[in-house]
This record gives sequence, C-alpha cells and structure tokens, in this order.
Amino acid sequence: MTRQPALPAARLRRPFALLLALVLAFAGLLALDRATAPAAGAAVTGAGYQGITPYGGYLGNYIAPDGMRVYCIDSALDWPSGATGPGQVVGSVTTSWGSWLAPDQVQKLNYALLTWGQTGDPTVAAAVSAYVYAYLSNFARMHGPQHAAGAHYINGNIAVLGAYNTIWNRAETEFAGRATPSASVSIDLANGWDGTVTVGASAGAMNGVLRLEGATVAGSSASQVSVSSGSVVPIRVKPTDDSPRQTVRATVEFLVRDGAQQNLVLYPTGGQQRTIRGAYSKDTNVKAVDEAVADLTFAPVVQTQVAARYVDSGAAFVDGLVASVASGSAEWRTLPHGDAVPIVAEGTLYGPFGEQPAVSDSVPADAPIVGTEKVTLTGPGEYRSPGTLRAPSTGFYTWVWRIAAAAQPEDVREQLPDDYTFADQFGLVAESHVVPMSLRAASQVGTAEAGFGAAIGDSLSVSIDHDLWLIDSGQPIPAVFEGTAYFVPGDSAPVPSDSVPAEAVVVGTAEITAPGPGVYEASTTVTAPSRAGFVSWVWRLDPDSASAPYFAPWTDQFGLPSETARILPPTVSTLAVPAVAIGDEVHDTALVGGYLPVEPSSLVFEAYLQPSGAEKPLCDESNRVFDSSDDPVEVTVAGTYSSPTTRFEKYGTYYWIESLYAPDGTLLHRGECGLPEETTLVAPGEVSTEAVQIVAPGSEAYDVARVSGLVPDGATLVFEAFAQHGIVDGPLCDDSTRVFRSEPLEIEEAGTYHSESTVLDRPGTYYWVETLYDRHGDPLHIGECGLEAETTQVGTPRLPNTGLELAPAAAIAVALLGVGLGILRRRSRWVEGE
Repeated sequence: MTRQPALPAARLRRPFALLLALVLAFAGLLALDRATAPAAGAAVTGAGYQGITPYGGYLGNYIAPDGMRVYCIDSALDWPSGATGPGQVVGSVTTSWGSWLAPDQVQKLNYALLTWGQTGDPTVAAAVSAYVYAYLSNFARMHGPQHAAGAHYINGNIAVLGAYNTIWNRAETEFAGRATPSASVSIDLANGWDGTVTVGASAGAMNGVLRLEGATVAGSSASQVSVSSGSVVPIRVKPTDDSPRQTVRATVEFLVRDGAQQNLVLYPTGGQQRTIRGAYSKDTNVKAVDEAVADLTFAPVVQTQVAARYVDSGAAFVDGLVASVASGSAEWRTLPHGDAVPIVAEGTLYGPFGEQPAVSDSVPADAPIVGTEKVTLTGPGEYRSPGTLRAPSTGFYTWVWRIAAAAQPEDVREQLPDDYTFADQFGLVAESHVVPMSLRAASQVGTAEAGFGAAIGDSLSVSIDHDLWLIDSGQPIPAVFEGTAYFVPGDSAPVPSDSVPAEAVVVGTAEITAPGPGVYEASTTVTAPSRAGFVSWVWRLDPDSASAPYFAPWTDQFGLPSETARILPPTVSTLAVPAVAIGDEVHDTALVGGYLPVEPSSLVFEAYLQPSGAEKPLCDESNRVFDSSDDPVEVTVAGTYSSPTTRFEKYGTYYWIESLYAPDGTLLHRGECGLPEETTLVAPGEVSTEAVQIVAPGSEAYDVARVSGLVPDGATLVFEAFAQHGIVDGPLCDDSTRVFRSEPLEIEEAGTYHSESTVLDRPGTYYWVETLYDRHGDPLHIGECGLEAETTQVGTPRLPNTGLELAPAAAIAVALLGVGLGILRRRSRWVEGE
C-alpha cells in the first residue's frame, strides 16, 4: 500500500491555531459575561451608545455611586465595573501613560464637563465622552491631543459628530471665560415720585441684588430686591426731609459665572478605567452704582384726546382730558382739610381750517376761534369737556388747553410755583376734530342699449354742498366711490328703489377717485351677460377707503334710468329651400340682425325628417338627420348666413332649426320646430320607359324614358340591355346577360329621353333596364328586369301562307303587334336612399 506523502509543517499548525483561537474567544466571552455584572458600589451605564467606537465599545457617561454622571479617561483599560471610590477634586490628572495634563487642558475638560457633562441625552453624552478621549485616550497618546483624537472614537456617527464639533469649538475658546464680567444700573425718574431702575450684567451672570437709598420698591417698603440681568424695577421716591429735592441711589451686585477653574473631580476604580466629572466654574463678583435727583415740585398738567375724531355738522365737540403731574413733579397736592387741590383747566377750540393745522408751540394770530370751555380737575384722572360748542361747518378744528396759576383761586395759587403756566401745543392731531364734507353725485351710463357681451361703463358727476374741499399734506383729500353693476333679466326696466332687489345679480364692480368736483369715468367697464335684461349701476362712497371718514356717507338708488342700460339679444330669422329632389344639395339660410354679441357668435343648423303619419312636428335626437355642431358658422356682423350643405337621402318632410350661441357657449336663440318657412319637401319624381318591341336580327334597337317630377341637379340616365338566351328561370339581368350599356345621358329637367341605339344580331328576347343616378353616382331609380314594356324581340316572324304577298302580310302583322304592345306602359319605382 502506497504511503501518503507527509504534509508541510505549516498545514499541520493550522488546525492547532484555529483551536487555540476558539478557546481564547470562549474565555473572552466568559470574561465579558463576568464584566457585565457590576460590583457593589460600581458605576452603572448612563446615557450613550453601545458598539459605536471602532472597537465596538461603549461611548457615553456612567452614573457614579453618588448619582453624578462621570466619563472614562483610560481607553486601554476595562470599563469601570468594579467598586468606584469617592470623587476627589484634583488640580490635574495623570494620563494612563504617566504624563500630566496641561493647566489649560484641565480647564477645557472642566468647562465641557460642567456645561454638557450632566446630560441624559445619549448623543450629547457620547460627544462629551469623545471630547474627554481627545486628551486622555491611547489615540491621543499616539497622535497628540487634538480634534481628530476624539472624532476617532465616534466612528463616523453624523449626529454625535455634530454635537462633538459644537463642544470642541466652544470649550476650546470659552473655557477661560468669554469677556470681562461687568454690571450696569440706570435710574429713570418719570416724575417727582415714580421711576424705574434697569439693571444688566454680562453673559453668565447669576441672580443679583439691587439695593436702594432714598427710594423703595414701588408698592412696598422694601429697599432691597433680587434681580437678574435685564430686570426693570419700579421704584417710589422716599423723601427724607421737607426739601423739594431728593437724591436716589441704586447699587446692584451680580455673581458672574463664566469659564471654568483648573480642577476636576476624579473617581478611582481599581485597575479599571478611572472616571471624571466637572468641578468648579470661574466665578466673579461685579457691582455698579447710579444716582438721580428727584424734583418734588407740584406741576399739574393735562393730556387730551378728542372723544370723536369725526363730528357731524351741528353735533357737539367733546374733548377728553387726562389730569396728571409733569415729569419730576411731586404728587398731586392736597388742601389742609385733605381734599385734592382743584385745578381749573381752560380749553379753546380753533377752526375751521381747510387742512390739519401744523403743530406749533403757539397759536397763529389769525386762527379763528369757535369758543372756550373750562374743566375743574380734582386730582389725577380722566375728564370730559362739557360739549357746549357745536360744529358750524366742514373743516378741521383743534383744541389748546391751558393751566395758569393766575387763573386759579387764591388758596390754589399758593400750591403752584410762582407764575406757573402749562399749555399743550396747537395743532395736535389727538386734540383735533374733523367735520366731514357733504357730497352729491349723479351718474350717467355710457350707453342706453347694448348687445350681449358689450362693455357697459358709467361716469359720476361729483359736486359739494359748500366751497371747502379739505386738504391733507398739500393735496385734496380724494373721495373714493365704489360702483356695483347689477343685472336684472326680463323685458321690464327695474323700478328705482333704495334697496337692491333679490333677483339682481352682481356682474362687476368699478371705482372712481374724485380729488374734487368734476365728472369722472369709472375705472373699468363690466361685460353684459348673454341674456336679455338690464344692467344698472349703484354707486356709494366706499366706507372702507382711507379717506371715507372725511366725507358724510352717500349712496344713490338702484334702477335709476340714467344708470341703467338695456341688454338686447340679436334677432334671427330663417328661410329654408322649400323643395328639392332627392340627392340634391340643400341648405338653410339665417338672417341675423339687432345687437350682436361683441365677440363672434356661432350658428348651428339642424334638420329633422318627420316620421310617417306624425300628427305634429317632431324635432329630437330620434329623427335628426343633420347637425352642423362640428362645423358652426361664425357670426361677426349683422347679415345673411348659410348653413353647410347636405343631402337628404329619403323622401319626406324636413324641418330645419337654427341655434345661435354666444362665445361662451350660452344659447342666445333657437328656432321652432315645424315653421313653414323652415320646411323642405323632398318628393319623388317618376320615370316610365318603353323599348322598341320587335326588330329583325342585325337591326338597331333602343329604349325610351319619360322623366317627370323634380329632377336632381347633375342627374344622369343609363340604359342597359340584357339577352335572355337559354334562360329557363328568367328573367335575369346581371353582368352575365348584359349585352349593352349606354353612356350616361345628362337629365336637366323633366322630359322624354332616348337611349343610344345598339344592334342586336342574335334572335331572342332582350330586356331593357334604365338607371337614374345623382351627381355623386348614387342610383336614384333602377328599372325592373323583365317588364313587357321594356322587352325587345329579335327575329323574323313565321306566318301561314294566306295567298298574300309576304311584304303586305308582314306589314300588317307588325302593325297589329305594335298596337297591342304600344299601350303597355308602367310607372317605374324610385330608389330611396337609406
């Protein structure tokens, strides 16, 4: 037996290597299984992702026994499944390879861990873990601490990489603080007693404290209050003596937390990975101070707002007043018995003006005065003028209110500064009234009558009840009119009324802007409907326009004759061809007049064959034989229009109906069924024939046709002869027996027509058949085969010897035969087209 050759040593080692790998893998699984069970007091997995690193490891945070979220720093060691020691604050950290972190690196890690470390978001937690590895991992040891060192462990996860980039960019630039910490405080005294304090601080500021001197927080007795950056605190001045002046001081202090200190909290875990979290932020105390002086002098003032900006002519002018004290003033004074000091304010109303007066500190010398009114102010609050002044005419009116010490009673005068005077400005819009203009307007429609689709326009003649047309910004205030065109169907014009009837339909709107008296055209026209009726305009001052308040409301009536146009349909009359022969071309004719639609309309013609025995005209789909819908006739002007031609293929009575359509397909007119002038009669003509009865062999024979009745244009007649030799079942007239066919003979009118002659050589019986054709070659009439009157006998007759000479005897026989056969005539039938 042959020995197998020995295997190479390498091939012998391969099974052993495979077996060793399997054993090691199993041991690793056992170790992993043991590692998944954390020891007592060990960190547990927090937020992050399993299997995300290039090595299939976990990236995220762990929760230490003290409940804080921590991050691994020794990437080459096992995860911290053993007992975790208490966290200790350290100024630096040694790496797993024995070097110390630089001070700025400790600050950066502290900033990132303080800012984002305590997160339950797995994406952010994984990004923070990668940032820690950027400084403390084996990859950072080999390639240096850098962005790529941390990104290496993210292994291309887009979401985690985005969060990591944000942490890297901010931690690398903001770890030592973003700016020099600062604080601000500002006092604003609105009047002698009240004001506000606004505080601010740089980014990172925590809650601060505001302290007041010479004032308290409004509504309380507190002189200290907690604030945040941007707080606005209302204050109330607290006088310390009888002086009319009081100094107010505000001091604010903030703790600004910006950046991180050079420290971390380190957690030992035996021979497994150590963990860290953030320690302390960088805190700075900042302070700011401001001062202001409050003037406690009593200075009553009024602000006014007219009760109504627009006042009808003859109505009362009423102004609204709000009494208060001036900025820096003390509170409203009280008299010795406790009542508020009564201050008399006097208001003067000026006007009318053609436009809003310009604002000024003094009243123009030539300003007209309507009158004055007085109001006694008994403390801060709202008041109204008595309303004794009435609006005399159109125009602008403006109030000016004054408070003067000289005009007050003696005991009141003592409460005011010497020669105290207050007056608001002249021409303030808030203190001005407007008495609107009163207009009149009359409209005139552009046309009294129009057709379907016509453009209907209108115009307004605008006038004013007085000579004053108000002005704004140097230009006349425009009156904006809104016009609505309504359509009312029917033959009766609408009756003028103050309301629009329910059956009226809006067909369009237009606008007219009138900057003064005059005649103005509407901004657009409306299109008349394709129905008979009336279009009537109604105008009004547009209540929604910006200038509407400057005019008294105005609207005109509906249905005024000058604002109404009648919409008339076109007229259509028709005349059909009264009678035609079958197969002739026939058409209908329509005469269109009256008011035609603006856009081209179209005529459609239809013809209906009346059923036999019908008692009344019938025109529906069941008997329609012609419809020109696919080839309508365009109508642009008044005139005569013919339908497309057609041919009627059956005898009978035909009724025509014409329909006129608007451009949008609306039916404008439709004829009636059965009108005499719209009737065409198609009656059959008659053809009778008589052929030569007897000829000798070799003699000429021919046929004769008599045509009566209506003859179609272009009709022709063809004669044919058929030999009956040997025909037993006879008669037979087809291609097999035809011996003669004439050229077509034109038939122009009723009459007698002879066929061409032909020579018949063979004795026997011959049948003639005549055929009448229309201009298109279609047969209208075909004679019958075998009629006696259409039979020619060819042969020599054999007579008995009677002693007569042959020639006289033959002549007598032929004469007798002609008498007998000549009287045989018949009416042939007409071929009806199907």
